[in-house]
Parts: sequence; C-alpha cells; structure tokens
Amino acid sequence: MEKILDPILSALAAAITLFLATIIKTLGDQLIQLIKVKIEATDQKLKASKFNEAYETGKKIFFAIEEKYRITENIENLAKSKADLFDKMLLENCPYLTKDELIQIRQAIAGEYNKGKAMLYEDSLKQQATQLVEENEKLKLLNAETENKLAAVKSLNESL
Repeated sequence: MEKILDPILSALAAAITLFLATIIKTLGDQLIQLIKVKIEATDQKLKASKFNEAYETGKKIFFAIEEKYRITENIENLAKSKADLFDKMLLENCPYLTKDELIQIRQAIAGEYNKGKAMLYEDSLKQQATQLVEENEKLKLLNAETENKLAAVKSLNESL
C-alpha cells in the first residue's frame, strides 16, 4: 500500500505546490498592477495639488499687481509690465512651473477676473456711444445756427 501511496502523494504534493505557486504568481501580478495604479493616482493628485497651489498663489499675485497698476496712462506698457511682473513673482513662489503652465495659470486667472467686466464695458460703451450721438446732434444744430448767422452777417455786409 505504501508503494501505491508514495507516488500518489508525491504527485498530489507536486500538484498542490504548482497550484499554490500559480495562485501566488497571479496574486503577485495583481498586487503589482494595483501598486502601479495607486502610484499613478498619487502622482495625479500631487500634480493637481501643485497646480492648485500655483493657481491660488497666482491669484494672490494677480490681485496684488492689479492693485499696484490700478491707475495708469499707457495701456500697452501696462499690459506687458503686468504680465512680466506676474510671471516673475509666480516663478519666485513656484519655481517648478514650466513656461506653458505659467501662461495657462495667468490666462485662467485673467479670464476668471475679467469674466464680469465684459458686461460693464459693453454697458459703458453703449452709454458713451449714446452720449456721442447726442453731442453730435447738438453740434449739428449749433453749426446750422452759426451758418445761418454767418449768412445773415454776409447779407448785411453786402447791403451796406
């Protein structure tokens, strides 16, 4: 009986060992995949966190610059100097940003800041256009009156 059981038990032990090795390998592969996914998710969170930190810092810098340059006469130089100052200050606070990320953050903040201003500017422009039309009409009337007076003076001069 021992002669029959030895090969059967050996084969059974080999099969169990092979089965356990396969399960361990499969679990190990799945664990490696899980770790890779977790690492990627952590990297994404870290990148998002850095971007949010840079964005919030950028907003603070943007509003500080807006306050500094609130009143200026030369708009062309103003826009360039404000953008340059913003880039410089944000890079000082977040040196890991690339030029593209810097531009993206600046545009996002400027868009957020200016989103309500378009309506104000449109209303202001409409009001200014209406005022210009009214002033133009007044000037046309004044011009017609002046031409009539000039014609009267000319006719008076001719009669003398």
